Amino acid sequence: MAYDERLCVRPHGYKGTAMPKNEERAPLRWMTKQMAKDPRFATTMVRVMLTLLTGRDKLTAPSNIYDLDFAFTARAYAAQEEEVARVSKVFVAENYNFKKALVEIVKGQWFRASNGDEANSASGDLLLGQVGGGRLLSPEELNA
Repeated sequence: MAYDERLCVRPHGYKGTAMPKNEERAPLRWMTKQMAKDPRFATTMVRVMLTLLTGRDKLTAPSNIYDLDFAFTARAYAAQEEEVARVSKVFVAENYNFKKALVEIVKGQWFRASNGDEANSASGDLLLGQVGGGRLLSPEELNA
């Protein structure tokens, strides 16, 4: 089926790949398989897992090279991206096993960074300020 300009209807598919005729009875199953093959799927899932486990938003790439903290922020962002890439490879290699990816995250340096060496405290606070697990404050601590 070709694109019909009059109806503004495109053929069913994903990223230029047309859905096979034999999949028309289960298009959602076909679509999810196509999405899972996309490398962005594993990367996004790992980022979501990291956010949920650490309770912190993902770091964004620094954009202002004149910022005094640019070097530290860039290193922290690069470390996060390396961890995401490492866990994503395991996630895909283990056939998208969610539990295996969670174990890899917990075993990784990014998750355990809050328990790291404090000898480099001057730059470490900035570099590792957004990594590791946080904890919720009690009501008494909130009112203090």
